[in-house]
Amino acid sequence: MEECASYPDLHSKVALVMGIGHTASDNPSAWCNGAAIALRLSQNHTIVFGCDLDLAAAEHAKSRLPGPCTVMAADITSASDVSRVVDACVSRHGRIDILVNNVGRASSGDAVSMSEEGWETQLRVHLGGIYLACQTVIPIMRAQGHGSIVNNASAAAVEYPGEPQGGYSAAKAAVIHFTRAMAAIFAKDGVRLNCVVPGSMYMPSMKERTHSRDDAIRDIVGRTMHHNSFIGQLGSPFDVADAIVFLAGAAAKCITGHSLVIDGRLTVPTGT
Repeated sequence: MEECASYPDLHSKVALVMGIGHTASDNPSAWCNGAAIALRLSQNHTIVFGCDLDLAAAEHAKSRLPGPCTVMAADITSASDVSRVVDACVSRHGRIDILVNNVGRASSGDAVSMSEEGWETQLRVHLGGIYLACQTVIPIMRAQGHGSIVNNASAAAVEYPGEPQGGYSAAKAAVIHFTRAMAAIFAKDGVRLNCVVPGSMYMPSMKERTHSRDDAIRDIVGRTMHHNSFIGQLGSPFDVADAIVFLAGAAAKCITGHSLVIDGRLTVPTGT
């Protein structure tokens, strides 16, 4: 784990992280995006408030942070759950300076093979959750006169990921355009919205796929890693976290409506 960049303006800011825990690995030392984001914020002396569908996963993330953190269980596809989380954060800390929407998990399937339920689930989790969080938090930020929202999209929104992920790709593409539209609308209120667009990161889920018994899955992972060989390695959750923390603070005060790609050239045409 590399030393993190320091952003003094983040000291004592309140950050709400939707999707702070990690449930895809039995390895307690593994880092995922949510926990890495929370750590980078905490290392910058930000007050962290997080939620996750799995409370134990959220508690585990909390235990790894050097600073104050409160966590609770919530389903971000539920309007009442999102309201409950936001109300709890404001009740405890009086404000929300930063919102990070990080919840999501890819699911395979194309227009023919994906069930209607699978399609709707992908849209509800990846896009609906962000809509509900923004619907609830933006009025608070408008009243404050400031706020920064960072949404987690995916390179699958702009590039075929090598396997059919129709619902996931569509939802993540919508996240990018939703972010741009809301950034234009709420700029006058001092609220910035940006998103990160990560490629394949070497997380526990990627490690598990590397050792999959499915030849097709191993082939996809191998080709992805080869395509990233220009920089010699896949990125990590901390590459995503560092980008999010940068966008969240005053270092990015003139940046809004932007999609920051973090993919080690995955989406850059190579002519081959």
